[in-house]
Amino acid sequence: MMLKRSSIKFAVFLLLACFFAGCHKNNSVDKKVVARINDYDLTVADFRSEAVALKDNKNLSSDPNKAKEQLLQDIIRKKLFIQEAQKLNFDKQKYFMSEIERYWEQALLKLLFIKKTEELYRSIDVSPAEIEEQYNKMKKRFYAQIIILDDKFAAEMFSQPGENFDRLKNNFRNNIINSKGPAWFSASELPANMENVLYLLKAGQVSVPIQYSGNWAVIRLIKQEDVALEPLDKVSDRIRHSLLEAKKSQALEKWMEEVRDSAKVKIHKKVFEEINL
Repeated sequence: MMLKRSSIKFAVFLLLACFFAGCHKNNSVDKKVVARINDYDLTVADFRSEAVALKDNKNLSSDPNKAKEQLLQDIIRKKLFIQEAQKLNFDKQKYFMSEIERYWEQALLKLLFIKKTEELYRSIDVSPAEIEEQYNKMKKRFYAQIIILDDKFAAEMFSQPGENFDRLKNNFRNNIINSKGPAWFSASELPANMENVLYLLKAGQVSVPIQYSGNWAVIRLIKQEDVALEPLDKVSDRIRHSLLEAKKSQALEKWMEEVRDSAKVKIHKKVFEEINL
């Protein structure tokens, strides 16, 4: 029975991938010169590296030897074009250097975040107790009003028992950053610190001031109601995935804040204020 052409190509790609990825034991082979392109020596290691990057974007022959020859010719053409660009001093122009710097920064950031996420995520897990706790939270939703203020004293005034919300909103209107009408909130729709406070409130109660993005939030719970859910065993995997992603996001955000907090940064405000965009 004859193999389909796509199956043959897949087999070829596997062979090439093994070859290019370094399925060899003698590292000295890597230093051998495959081709001399004007004044540039293309080594075996260079060829392997370049070929891995090119092979996915090339309609290669199903014959491994022909495919390898195609890749070599592509690399040679690429190097010749680069040499032509260098003759015109394109590599010394400011625009080129800026582009290289941007690429370099992006590559560094990509590597950093790949490494840190792998490191941070390795120790993250979700326990059955956490899944059950989240499930119980999902059984309720809350009709509440949230006000964000820029002053802690003003936020504390809203927290006083029996205070008139509408009157306070008028008195402290200059301190209010955000004040929307009441809305329904379900589990995981608010930041964790705000949600934890909300679930402790009873209808008619107002929370203590809660830190929120450098400001202060107060929550007034108006009413709550039960939510019909499927049995826990039916939604357990979905809840676990949701909690896991939330934990990952929190871990990464915490790490980013630690990097920022531990750095010595001085902003020259006068110079900054003079910048026009």
